[in-house]
Amino acid sequence: MRRSEEMLKKETEVHNQIKTKLGIYIKKEGGNLTTRDFTDDIYTNKALQVTSFVEGIGSELFTNLLVVLPKLKLDLFITEQDMIMAEYYEMMDSNELKRVGDHARTRLNELKEKQGNDLIHFLEKFGLGAVEATHEWEEKAIKAAHKAIVEEFDSKKKHRMPVVIIPGNPLPLGVEDKENNAVYRLVVYKEQAEDVVKALRRKGYTSRQFVYNIEAWQTENQERSMLKEQLANKTTVLRQTAISNF
Repeated sequence: MRRSEEMLKKETEVHNQIKTKLGIYIKKEGGNLTTRDFTDDIYTNKALQVTSFVEGIGSELFTNLLVVLPKLKLDLFITEQDMIMAEYYEMMDSNELKRVGDHARTRLNELKEKQGNDLIHFLEKFGLGAVEATHEWEEKAIKAAHKAIVEEFDSKKKHRMPVVIIPGNPLPLGVEDKENNAVYRLVVYKEQAEDVVKALRRKGYTSRQFVYNIEAWQTENQERSMLKEQLANKTTVLRQTAISNF
């Protein structure tokens, strides 16, 4: 009996290992494009080739952004898209500036706790000398931290790409659902792509970055099919082992 239990335990462990591996490749399902994974739809659409995506021109500065839009709102989106990022950055910058005071105090405390080169550079840059446990020194240091954060903030704004979403109508990818949603491809500046995702989410749109790589998708599909077959076989073995021993 003990040997049978050990055999069953071993088969169960192997079954669970295969199931865990397969879980990596399982895609979100459902009828609505805002919730399900539509990667397979893109690669199985023969009308779409690498030339439909940034990878077709070999750009390192830009990336694809796939956005799900209600087809009835496409015209509205096209008129809004040039202003989406300006509005988003205006809101984010305003909120960030309101919190500079709190961030300055936090920054100073972190520098003092960590010590090291960052603190030395900070003290030297703003002529603060050594750390002092006085109210006067603390106030000067907080003002210096405030100035440092504002400088970083201004530098970040200066280095932003002015045109984050490349102008032009979104490219329809032929992927639609029963709720009249469709997937479109935008081209965006890669370094600020996550900002675009956040800005679109704020507007109520679902989007994600996408790299066209049909070879990787084919390899993943083969691995997924193989694991499904292995799981089915192991499930049968597990069932037979249980029946024959108990």
